[in-house]
Order: sequence, then structure tokens, then C-alpha cells
Amino acid sequence: MSPTRPRTYPFVALVGQDRLRTALLLNLVSPEIGGVLIVGERGTAKSTAARGLTELAPAITTMLGCPFRCEPGHAQDCCEACQGASEQEIVEMASPFVHLPIGATEDRLLGSLDLDRVLQKGERALQPGLLASAHRGVLYIDEVNLLADHLVDALLDASASGQVTIERDGVTASHASRFVLVGSMNPDEGRLRPQLLDRFGLTVEVAAPREPGPRSEIVRRRLAFDADPVGFCRQWEQEQYALRDRIVTARQRRSAIATDDAILGVIAGICAEAGVEGLRADITMLRAAQAFAAWSGDESVTEAHVDAVKEMVLEHRRREPPNRRPSSSNPPPNHEQPPSDRERSPTSPPPPPGDESSSESSSTPNATAPREQVFAPRQASAKLPEVPPVASVRSASADARGDRQPKHGRGEVVRSVPDPKPRELDLQASVRNALERGAVQSGLPQLDRSDLKSRERDRRTQRLIVFVVDASGSMGARRRMELVKGAVLALLDQTRTARDEVALIAFRGTEAELVLAPCRDAREAERQMRSLTTGGRTPLAHALAEASSLIERHLGEGGRSASLLVLSDGRANVALGDPAGDPWRQSLEQAKRLAEQLAGIGGVARVYDTEEGFVKLGRTQELASTLGADLEPIARLTELAPVAT
Repeated sequence: MSPTRPRTYPFVALVGQDRLRTALLLNLVSPEIGGVLIVGERGTAKSTAARGLTELAPAITTMLGCPFRCEPGHAQDCCEACQGASEQEIVEMASPFVHLPIGATEDRLLGSLDLDRVLQKGERALQPGLLASAHRGVLYIDEVNLLADHLVDALLDASASGQVTIERDGVTASHASRFVLVGSMNPDEGRLRPQLLDRFGLTVEVAAPREPGPRSEIVRRRLAFDADPVGFCRQWEQEQYALRDRIVTARQRRSAIATDDAILGVIAGICAEAGVEGLRADITMLRAAQAFAAWSGDESVTEAHVDAVKEMVLEHRRREPPNRRPSSSNPPPNHEQPPSDRERSPTSPPPPPGDESSSESSSTPNATAPREQVFAPRQASAKLPEVPPVASVRSASADARGDRQPKHGRGEVVRSVPDPKPRELDLQASVRNALERGAVQSGLPQLDRSDLKSRERDRRTQRLIVFVVDASGSMGARRRMELVKGAVLALLDQTRTARDEVALIAFRGTEAELVLAPCRDAREAERQMRSLTTGGRTPLAHALAEASSLIERHLGEGGRSASLLVLSDGRANVALGDPAGDPWRQSLEQAKRLAEQLAGIGGVARVYDTEEGFVKLGRTQELASTLGADLEPIARLTELAPVAT
């Protein structure tokens, strides 16, 4: 292997992780598959496996001196310099493996003004970014779920078009950018934006082996590598060469692999049964099956090849992932858990309308559980509460929280503005100003105060919207849960465009449950809301305590805005902690704590009153007052809903 990169852990030395290795190798055989998303806990060789591709990807040929790695014989994809050259020397080079740090700037990703050219020759030229460096190779992103939104947007554009167009700093350029996208993430640290998730061709979940034998072998090999990287790599060198040769052979065979209509029908049936959106899964499954056939040395695609790849294609595309709970705290498989309140079998009919609280508050051992139901949503119209601008919020609350607003470096740079005393100098824009007014001496720009520009950043942050939904038995009376679900779905629809983070807390029985951890996946939130079960008592204090903890964690992780939406009738009847405590008083205590949190960050709250009927306790009015929240009757949302035609 290459002597310049001795510290890359050999791919062939990995222990286990067969599906992961297969997914990565298939992408080297057929880069059109679309890359691999590796999902798993820490310490499961996610990044080690990805970096192992460095020594396996087949070499590429390109034009000598071309920073964009243009491919000979593909003039339509070449940069302007290569297109205009009459003759150019062709060279062979290692396939690129580029790591995109999650803290990278947009300039680093896309490219920017080449300051060396400006300062040395007074010429404007593009300094290629990481997308140019990754062309025809692998782009790897560790913790891809934590990647900044503006970088995700740029990646999506490049992935969809295979091109990068830059118009900035007085430079206009375009170049091809096709790469195998490999990302790794720990699901406990947050979800991936759905738009980027769908761009990954394959997904593989990994876990550390449970058996002592493989675990000890992994440790043994890792210690040997750390002690003598060069010697360890030399031990595996022949196997690495053999694997790379097999990749080259399979890539050459791929275009000759036959696929008949019967296989297309099999793939279409599998994808239709999984309920995937669009046809990207069908195309990816076909490409992966073709690559697997080429890898296996076969001449045509069979159902066995499709079976080998289908789960990797569908893992992240199924509308209802099998055997998957919405929370990130899933118990390990094959470990029996006591049935939750939600899972217990119904044994009695619901209480009569208007008397739902009496049966819910029963705590005798022989009391029968109320019937559990799943209601379909009813059409409703609701609007998210508005929040004040972040800047004004921070100035009012920074002292209260002990924080100081950062002077610079936070938020995406949106423009440069003239500033003779810049707080955050935009050097490139300042140099460009000097060049534009002709202030050049001995080939170098001469700057004065009038040329200086400061970066202006977009300090807006997506807020966290916490839905606290009453799913107790009282919500089944008069089918109120139908309207509650309709209201939440209407609110969720608005978060798609605002790209807010959402979290869903449901409370019923004896506890509150974080049904959906904070994420930007409105579709997943919608799925969880539609399937939410109704029945049991009303642990309102538990839900408000969970919401308070969630917002506190959000602020501790750098969040700066939050909204709380409570949908309930306020009929709390489950004590928090002390069984002798007053559930309603405890609920108000938690509401007061939440009000203080939201006031400190300029957050807003709203209570949707679900109580109906002639006899009303009116508790939601006091709850809203304690929270400092607006109060809106849930019944009014049907009056605002558009009439179906």
C-alpha cells in the first residue's frame, strides 16, 4: 500500500461488520449507488471502516495540474481550462478520500477567492473547495447528523446535480462534483434531516459484538496496530492488494451484468410493499444488486442478489420501520420488558361521556384499565406562535442566564458590509474592494480603511417546539383526540418550511413518554402522532417536568429559542413523586418552572384547551396563566379549518 499513508487501519483487518463492509465495497464497485450511511453507537468501527476505503479505491486518471480532477475523454464535465487545452498530459493518481469536518465553513466546502493569486499576481481565481477535492472519490462526514444546515443545503445541491457553481468574491466558476458520500452518526445525538437521509443509497446499522471471542480479537488487533502501524499494515498487505484487484475486476464487469424484466418486477414489488416514497429506492436497489452480482462474479442479477441488498436500501426509507420504537432509548433485542401501560390489553369499556375523570382516578388494585384506542386525526387549522428575534431575546436574557452573546463566529455569513473598524474582518471582500478601485502597487493590493468590510452573520436559530399532548382516557370522550391530532398535524406542517426542531411528549397512564426526541423530521413526528394511543389516567405534572428537562438540555447544547404547546383538559390526577401529593398543585409548580425558563430565552407557550361539555373544571385557564401562555379552545380550530370539497 501507499507508503505516504501508513496509519490507515487496513480494511481487511476489520473483525465482523459484514453488512457494513459489503455496503462500502459495493459503492466502490458502483459509485452510482449513492453512498452509505453508517448508524451506530460509539466505538463500533464506523469511521475506521470508512477511512479504510482510502487504500482500496481504484486509482483514477486526470489532467496534469487540474485542481478539479477532470476525467480524460469526458469533455462535457471538464473545467474551462481543460476544455480549452489543445493537448494536456494525463496522469494517474490515487482516488481521493476527503473528510468534511462538521465545523467547516461554506467557503471551505464550495471554494472561495484564491488569495495567493490575488496577492502575487493581482488575478481573481477560484481556490477549489472540498467538493472539488472529493470529485471522483469519497467524501466522508463523521457525525453527519450534526452538520450545519447551510452545508447540508450545499451538499444536497451538489448531490442532485453533480455540479458545483460558485458565484462569490467576484469569481464565477463551475465544475463537476460526483463522489461517494459516506456518513456516520450516533442516533443518540440527533436525527438526520430527511432530505439528506434520502440521498444516501444504503444504510447500515452497526453494533459492537456481544461475544467475548470477537471482542478480544478486535482489541488484540487494535493494540498491535497502535504499537506498530507500519508493521501491522505490512501483515495485511497481500489481502489488501487482492481485495483492491477484486474491486477493479467487479467494476469492469458491472456494465455487462444482465437484468431482465422479472427482476425489475421483484424490485418494484419489494419497494411498493415497504411503502417507500418515489422511485429512488427502486433504482438504488437495482444498482446495488447489479454491483453485488459483479462482485460475486455472476453474469446476471438474480433474486439472491436482490435479497442480499434490499434491507440496506430500505433501512432508512420505510414509512414504518419494522420493530422500531420512536425513542432513541430502545432496549436491546431479545430482552423482555414488562408491558407498558400502553401495551396492556383492554379489559373494560370507556367511562360514559362527561364522567371520564371518575374512572381514571381509581387506584384500587382490582380496578379495570380503561379501553385503549387509536383515533384518526380530524381536519383542523392552527398556527404556530410567533417568537421575537433572537438578538432582542439575548440582550434581555443574557444576564439572567449568565451567558454573553458571542462577538463573532456564530451563524452563517450572509454578506459583507463596509466597516472601517470591523469586528470580524472579511479579508477577501476587503482585498477585492482594493482591486476594484485599482489600488495595486508592485502587483499587490494596497488597502485603506475605506476598503475594509466586516462579515455579517445570520444569527437566526431554529427553535425547539415541544408538543405536550394529553393522551389520557378523557381525550377519548366525544372523540376529542381526533381534533387534537388534527391540530398537531397542522402545526407540524408549518415546521417543515421553518425547519424548526420538534419534540413530542405524550402523557397517559402513570407517566409521560418522550415519543419523539428533538429532530427536524416532521414526517416522523406525524407518523408518531397518527399512531398515538389514547387511554388511562392524566399524569400532567410528569409531562410538564419532562418538557422542562428537555428544554434545559436544549439550552445546555447551545439552543437559544423554544416554544411549548400543551394540548390538554388540565384534569391532572397522577401525583409526581410523593403519592400523597396534589397532582394539580404539582402541575402548576412545574408550569411555573417552565414559565421562568421560557421567559429567560424569550420563548413562548400556548395552551390548547380540550375540555368540552356542560361541566367544566376550567383548569386550563389557570395553567395558561401560570405558564404566561395564550389559551385557545381546541374546538375553535375546526371553525378555522378549510372545508373539504
